[in-house]
Amino acid sequence: MTIGAGGFEIRGGIFAGGSQAITNAGIFRQSLGTFTNTSGTHEISAQGPTVDTWIVTGGTHVPNGGTVKISGTLDAVVTNTSGRQFNHLELNTTGITSGTIFVDGNLTRTQGPTLNAIISLKGDYLGAGGASYSSGSGNIKFIGTTADQNFTCPYAPNVEINKSAFNLIFPADITVGGNWKQTAGAITWNSHKVTFDNVNTCLITSGSFYDVEFNKNAATTVTIENLCTIANNLTITSLANLNMSASLQDVGSQFVRQIDVSGNYITNLNS
Repeated sequence: MTIGAGGFEIRGGIFAGGSQAITNAGIFRQSLGTFTNTSGTHEISAQGPTVDTWIVTGGTHVPNGGTVKISGTLDAVVTNTSGRQFNHLELNTTGITSGTIFVDGNLTRTQGPTLNAIISLKGDYLGAGGASYSSGSGNIKFIGTTADQNFTCPYAPNVEINKSAFNLIFPADITVGGNWKQTAGAITWNSHKVTFDNVNTCLITSGSFYDVEFNKNAATTVTIENLCTIANNLTITSLANLNMSASLQDVGSQFVRQIDVSGNYITNLNS
């Protein structure tokens, strides 16, 4: 099924996508009605920063086990809700993806180094990525509670882990450009490292790590808000300041550790 540049809008009625491939050169918009997506791949062209490429605000939306693939060279604004979520989502545009996105299955980043979207993810985080794929204001929120999740794409802008059940598994080293927050959930690091890179300031609210490296801009500050544990080494390659939260520096006139390092502290800094 091929849809032209005018796109597809459903404001009532019923659409059943079956298993056919859908190629959409325009927008997708749903406010009412019932839309059952294809169980195959629904590919849509990114529409730029001033147009909603994909927006679902109402009606019944059934992802049907399929994949939505956003392709092209333009930015993509993508918005859905937790009750009208994607099954699998592939980001295959070289532009910037933004918006608020819910994904029940896997998220794959094929193209697009800058990610500004807030993505709540229940499946695996996939893709090869590249050196600049940790840039952007976006946040990958790992919220799956019915199975382990794999952090296979080695780059992310910001990370939040809030899993009340099952593990988040790291099969390789990763690089994070911004913040890290671990609210709930067990992590299996498999002896791998997280490197915090690029020029963004960094707030680590809480976390348990194996290896940590700070390779930020020489003028950048990292703030540790709560106790973080590092099972192996802490390496500081480039950084201006490593601060602790002022509210946790003193409890009953006793110093409270912010970083508990079981291995070595390694630095290339002169001061």
